[in-house]
Parts: sequence; structure tokens; C-alpha cells
Amino acid sequence: YSDMCKRIFSLSGVISFNQGIVSLGRPWIFPKLFSLLNGNFKLSGEASYEEYENDIKSSFYQDICISDILELSYTQVLEIQNQIAEEFGIADI
Repeated sequence: YSDMCKRIFSLSGVISFNQGIVSLGRPWIFPKLFSLLNGNFKLSGEASYEEYENDIKSSFYQDICISDILELSYTQVLEIQNQIAEEFGIADI
């Protein structure tokens, strides 16, 4: 991973890097995401490194929320929020 990629992932809190080891920052959310996405989740793309990480106009540099990146509907986001609230005993989000 490039330095910029590591920094962005670390800032998001979704993925962290420590001494060369990649970790999920919020591991409890991923099973919920994967069950909703039903195999529609792509971990890789087809753009080259030059097109993706070195082009300031690529989506890599855009301010895009994770629900847009994963193409989650508003209903799906609410479903995940409700599951998390139930799991952690939170009455109101």
C-alpha cells in the first residue's frame, strides 16, 4: 500500500496498519455489511495504480462516504444502525 493509502485508511478508522500488519478498526461492523451486500462487495478494482492513487481527479481523492463507496441504500444504512444499536444495547441512535 502507498503511504497515502495507509494514511487515508487510518484516518477513516476502518482499517489500521501497525508494523506491517493490517487490522480492521471496527471488526464488528463487517459481518453486518457483508450479509447486506450479499456478494456485491468488490475488494478490488480494475484501475491501475497510476490512474487510482496518483491521479488527483480519481475517486481515491474524493470526499466520498463509505455508504456511497459500498452503494448502500438509506434503508440498508438504517438496518445496520439498528443491528449495531441492538448489539450494544443502545436505545436511540
